[in-house]
Amino acid sequence: MWAYTAQRILYAVPIALGVTVVCFALVYLAPGDPVQMLLPPDASQADVEFLKKLYGFDQPIPIQYFKWLMRAATGDLGMSLQTSRPVFDEVSRALSNTIVITLLQLIFYFLALAGWLTRTSNRRLPGTYVPFYFCVMNLAALRGLWRFAANTQTTQWRKAER
Repeated sequence: MWAYTAQRILYAVPIALGVTVVCFALVYLAPGDPVQMLLPPDASQADVEFLKKLYGFDQPIPIQYFKWLMRAATGDLGMSLQTSRPVFDEVSRALSNTIVITLLQLIFYFLALAGWLTRTSNRRLPGTYVPFYFCVMNLAALRGLWRFAANTQTTQWRKAER
């Protein structure tokens, strides 16, 4: 069991590195220059060069990636260019909300499943012995469809509002 767990962890390392390479590359494939977005349109070339040097954009991409990876491995995800706050704080704020929503969702699923199992446990109908995970996955799919519909309506409302 321990050997299998160690093997899975060893397989996860190159996958995680591959994901970081792809994400880092996608940032550079995005249109526009992040430094130009930070500065006003009438900024001088000296200001542009100063910010590029400050943020490390003047170095080759592999060097930038390696420095970012070393900082990220120590927990320093850098500063957000939009909010000028630490990225770790931004992510943890969103992550805490996600965890609360996920826990409430799991409680709802377990209560719904307990009610369904209680209701069907007295009957001997075909299909009453459905595995637990199948029920939870069906509930998750229904919730996902409901959220998609709600998000679509919200997006349309926001577009109409403009």
